[in-house]
Amino acid sequence: MKLCSPSKIQRQPGRLAVVLIAVALSAIPLQISSGAPGPASTGPPIRGTLIDSPPQTNAAEPATIQTPPHRPKRPKPASVQHRMVEFRVTHAAGNDGPGPQPGGSPAKVIFSPAQLAAFPEVPLPPGYQRVGFETLSAFPFEVTREMAEGTNQLAAATVATRPTIPAAVRALDGRLVAVRGFLLPVKMNNGLAFEFLLLRSQSLCCFGSIPKINEWITVQDKGEGVKPIMDQPLTVLGRLHVGEIREQGYLVGLYRLDAERIILPASP
Repeated sequence: MKLCSPSKIQRQPGRLAVVLIAVALSAIPLQISSGAPGPASTGPPIRGTLIDSPPQTNAAEPATIQTPPHRPKRPKPASVQHRMVEFRVTHAAGNDGPGPQPGGSPAKVIFSPAQLAAFPEVPLPPGYQRVGFETLSAFPFEVTREMAEGTNQLAAATVATRPTIPAAVRALDGRLVAVRGFLLPVKMNNGLAFEFLLLRSQSLCCFGSIPKINEWITVQDKGEGVKPIMDQPLTVLGRLHVGEIREQGYLVGLYRLDAERIILPASP
């Protein structure tokens, strides 16, 4: 290393100061701080925004929930059985009025009692008992207002209703029976009646005559239903239930049949 003479150093003092500062800076390692102490970054600088950056939300705005508009509940319309019982009660009180209009098409053939008796009886499977309306309708049963309206006093209405049914008929409760009658559709699905009334005669569907409460059976088909044929008698096989049947507390029948099989006989 070649040393400068004192005379040259004295003649260039500014140059000497610059040299000394450069030598001092070269001895200090270069560090880039990002606001917190840590190891120095060795890679290239990162530019731009993160790929998976969190979405920008405004926490001050509350979330809104769409609720469906309120629809008021409407009372369920009365069934055919309910309207028939109400007509009988009103008629017994001396207030005559138009009876309920049955559904379905009117029968094309009107059978007399002799013609109906001429139909051959269908063979029954083991365990079934043949029961006719001559047994189910053989006793008088006039529905009173107290019997019909059991919404508030159901226990008292039941006490007034049950003793009116003879013991021999009550003994059929829960039995497997076969009953023959005429169909009046109540509830339909795809052209088939899966709930219907089995009537003693064709008086309701053809003449508009309201039967008595012990002259119909509410039948519920466990299958897809039956074609609503109203001009020929049907034989329904199933389990019979005897006793008051109520709809929202109102008396709508005495008999209910869970149909296992429905037979349409051939003409005699």
